[in-house]
Amino acid sequence: MKILTFTTLFPHNINPNFGIFIANRMTAFAKRGHEVKVVAPVPYFPGWSCLKRFPKWHSLSQVARKEERMGMEVFHPRYFLTPKIGMSFYGLEMFFSVLPLVRQIRKSFAFDLIDAHYLYPDGLAAILLGKLFDCPVVVSARGSDVHQYSEFFWIKKWLKYVLKSSCASISVSSDIGETMVELGSPAASTHIIPNGIDGKIFYCMDKQEARAKCNLPQDQKIILGVGHLNERKNFLLLVEAMNFLAKGEHLYLIGQGDAREKFISKIAECKLQDRVHLISPVKNSELCYWYNAADLLCHPSKHEGSPNVVCEAIACGCPVVASNLAGCQKAVQSEKQGTIVPTWELKDYIHALEEALWKKEYDRKWISTEGHKRTWDSVAVEVEDVFQKALQKYQRK
Repeated sequence: MKILTFTTLFPHNINPNFGIFIANRMTAFAKRGHEVKVVAPVPYFPGWSCLKRFPKWHSLSQVARKEERMGMEVFHPRYFLTPKIGMSFYGLEMFFSVLPLVRQIRKSFAFDLIDAHYLYPDGLAAILLGKLFDCPVVVSARGSDVHQYSEFFWIKKWLKYVLKSSCASISVSSDIGETMVELGSPAASTHIIPNGIDGKIFYCMDKQEARAKCNLPQDQKIILGVGHLNERKNFLLLVEAMNFLAKGEHLYLIGQGDAREKFISKIAECKLQDRVHLISPVKNSELCYWYNAADLLCHPSKHEGSPNVVCEAIACGCPVVASNLAGCQKAVQSEKQGTIVPTWELKDYIHALEEALWKKEYDRKWISTEGHKRTWDSVAVEVEDVFQKALQKYQRK
């Protein structure tokens, strides 16, 4: 098959970790004998030096127009975006912006199917491209696209249109899949395919060696959090919990986000500067050392699809304390791997962290072995089956 993957969530030269899970999935898929090209649109922003005072947006101007990643040709066309204004038009704006490039690609690469990730605006643009070029579209939901955008009246209508117009849809967790069906996705063509693990990157190693690589003390009890510093990931709850953990535990939060200043203020307010540490994002390959160095990973997220950091931590043998979401439950299937916290109450997280740190013993090698059972290769087999059935369904029309 010739597949055109269409998504704004894809690694690029400025942020090589961005959307790495999609790159991993499609790399494994391509290894099964398929051709994959990627169109990963980027919001337009002028590259003028005088605009460097807006680093988040200015960095987008430095994204390469075309590059090769993991053996796939990747295009980064620009699309017009008005931040937080006219959101119901984003999908249409993206469609018209990328159309010339997709037309050009089509001339030399007659793709059989469009593989779209993120229902809106990416999914809508992909559906319109599919109609124009007469090819099937399979859409994959990631979580926030379903949970957040369905709260907006007009965008919810677009979500319904996308799900009803696609030949098949994929969700990374059962709860997201149920919501997609409620929005109009036919149950028979809605598939649950959680993310996988790259065992060459995430594996169990000696804790002391890992701490040495991360320049961490050998005698600390270390809690690790990995993800965006925003409200959805809920790490402020974890900072508050540190107030009540009185045995010298240390929290390391790896990530960046718009709420970073709020975290700095909260840490200062709680007088936790010596025990809570904000770490800038690290390379995906280096996360392995951090998972192995930590006594546990805590992931208190409010909304989640297939939580990559939880799966990665388990693959490294690191026990997990996580929120009661379907994706987390799927990853943490046994108390031998960690704890699912029933609520988002502070007291419940404090109790779970104390139990995991001081009262439970974990077999990290066993945890790692369990975490390696679902690989990206097995994910690729399931995706291939969905694509083949979608093609057959489309051809019968």
